[in-house]
Amino acid sequence: MGCGIGVCNGCPTKASKSGRFGGWPWAKTCTDGPVFAGEDVDY
Repeated sequence: MGCGIGVCNGCPTKASKSGRFGGWPWAKTCTDGPVFAGEDVDY
């Protein structure tokens, strides 16, 4: 991870539309993760 607080945008992970992030296409690993449930990410 770059900064660890979400400022650098070096950690985006593609989010699932049906997961807890709803309509947001990306989740930041440093602030929303680093562990995600399988239904929250798009493989």
